[in-house]
Amino acid sequence: MPAKDFSESIPSKKKSPRSYPRKGFTLIEVLIVVTIISSLAAIATVGARKAISSAKAVIEVNAARQLVAIYVGNAADHNGRLMAGLDPDSTAVDGQGNAWPGFVSKRYPARLSESLSHNFSGTVCVNKAEDWADNFYKATVHPSFGINATFVGGNFREAEPDPERDAEQYGKFCIERLSDADSMAEQVVFISARSYSGYGDPIAGNFYVRSPYLKGRRWASSFDEKQASIKWGNVDHRHNGKAVGAFLDGSARLLNETQVQDMRIWAKGAREANDPQWSITDG
Repeated sequence: MPAKDFSESIPSKKKSPRSYPRKGFTLIEVLIVVTIISSLAAIATVGARKAISSAKAVIEVNAARQLVAIYVGNAADHNGRLMAGLDPDSTAVDGQGNAWPGFVSKRYPARLSESLSHNFSGTVCVNKAEDWADNFYKATVHPSFGINATFVGGNFREAEPDPERDAEQYGKFCIERLSDADSMAEQVVFISARSYSGYGDPIAGNFYVRSPYLKGRRWASSFDEKQASIKWGNVDHRHNGKAVGAFLDGSARLLNETQVQDMRIWAKGAREANDPQWSITDG
């Protein structure tokens, strides 16, 4: 009897596939991933900044509407006489009954204080300027909005023409009463402002703004954020290159650099002449 071949009953050992060590990410792949993540983070950051900036612009537009409404209401309470941007004969009292002598009481926020129930927050001071809304002195120096006092209400500063003292020389260049206005929807009263202390970064807010033209061009030819306070009439384009303007009809809107340089929003004379580069000497 032939011997049984047991080799057939023994399962053959299959050859296992060759195992390789797990391959990691290459340096290039890691750099690509890091670059993608950084790009996405940058996009998200830019988007967040724009959203924050847009929200601040909305807050400021609403505040400007309230402020100009109070300003016009003040005129209605004074037989249509528009309050001067700087009045040498005025006095002001804060919420505690303290009388403020000197220059403080002459600025428009101090003289509107009573109409605002002595609360500057949310109207005179918004966004960054909220930090000093409770400081009567600083709020009058650095309100969020500067007043176009040269052409609305009057500005009794030696640096600017006085509508009474200089009327013979320049004619009637300033709207002093509501009845003087030719187009309330086109007449800007307040604009987003900034000031420069000379000791560092510009400060959000200033109590007056200067027009781009007076006796000729007085703004720089191009906008420079670092020197905007000095060379762009204290106007602040803080909302993605735009400033908030409040108009005599109670409206408020964002203005770009071209619109802010158009004298037809600043002065009645410029609208009558239909001249965006109008000067007071042309009157």
